[in-house]
Amino acid sequence: MSHIMIDLETMSTEPNAAIVAIGAVVVNFEKNGLREEFYRRISLESSVLSGGIIDPDTVIWWLKQSRLARREIYSASATIEKSCTSFLEFVERNGGAGTVKVWGDGASFDNVILSSTFQRLRLPV
Repeated sequence: MSHIMIDLETMSTEPNAAIVAIGAVVVNFEKNGLREEFYRRISLESSVLSGGIIDPDTVIWWLKQSRLARREIYSASATIEKSCTSFLEFVERNGGAGTVKVWGDGASFDNVILSSTFQRLRLPV
């Protein structure tokens, strides 16, 4: 079984949050190592047009972050659709559906938000 750790950057903490970045890494627990990595910066406009929401408190939090962190948001151009499709391809390359265990931050954040986004885009969860 493959293990993939994901980390999302979002504009809300709700399940239907607009995603602005997807990061992931394949983890090999048996050998204490990391394998292939995945990272996509996503256009905020694309994410909102797909049904993602923006929370004012989260925007204020982002405004307090470093210039480099904020640049990750406003310099992104990939669409949410293409980024999620690329993430699915990444999962397939690393074991495929049913054989990959996906880990995220907390029971109600990364995995829930990514799953909600996939559902909105009509992609397999």
